[in-house]
Amino acid sequence: MVLSAELKWYSGSALTSRASDYLAIVDAFRATSMVSVMLHLGVRRIIPVAGVDEALKMKEENSDFILVGEERGIMPPGFSYGNSPSQLYSAASGGLLKGATVVHRSSAGTQSISAALKSKREGAKYTIVTSSMLDASSVASYIMRRNGGRDERLTVVCSGYVDKLYALEDEIAAGALLSSLKEIDPSLKMNEVATSAYLAYRGVNGENLPKLLRGTRSGAKIIEVGQESDIDFCSRFNIFDDVVGVADGVAISNALS
Repeated sequence: MVLSAELKWYSGSALTSRASDYLAIVDAFRATSMVSVMLHLGVRRIIPVAGVDEALKMKEENSDFILVGEERGIMPPGFSYGNSPSQLYSAASGGLLKGATVVHRSSAGTQSISAALKSKREGAKYTIVTSSMLDASSVASYIMRRNGGRDERLTVVCSGYVDKLYALEDEIAAGALLSSLKEIDPSLKMNEVATSAYLAYRGVNGENLPKLLRGTRSGAKIIEVGQESDIDFCSRFNIFDDVVGVADGVAISNALS
């Protein structure tokens, strides 16, 4: 009895890995890192949306909702916070978001999460989790506790850069999750793409990861919009052990709260 893991890059269409038992969405720069931070700060529900207009409409209909996110890296008009995990962590650490419902929009991560939620509403049976470098170990422990030694399948979906291009930070974050799973169960099976991510993560051991990721497309974009501190913040491993983002058909909540 063993857990098998595969890795896919988000293609833009509704996710079709319906044979999987678990779907782990990764967008290290920055959507799933934001999810980890928001849940750590006590947010009760996170509703991921694909478009800014959709978020604004939800705010019109629910005045207590808080809009968080970006379009082309910049906070849209009408939003309360941008998509910067480091800035949000500093601004809201005093309990400002505790118990809140947040509507979250980003250029990559909430696109893949929204597609996964759509598939779930249409009948997919998998458990959806979000993962980043910040919470990989916590997410791995949650998956393994639920797995209980059964033959099950995990699909890790890397959101990639905004144009659905390869993103090094997502591969490393996916590798961190896979490495944590393998530490718990050395018999974990991985397909070739998952193995590549696992080896990428293992290969950065001892490297200056923030410096490395500053040279990526995503890193350059973050620097361009004046949020370079996010590169350092999002490149830390397992700083939150109190969060696991789990999504139903509509929203993400903390499985550990």
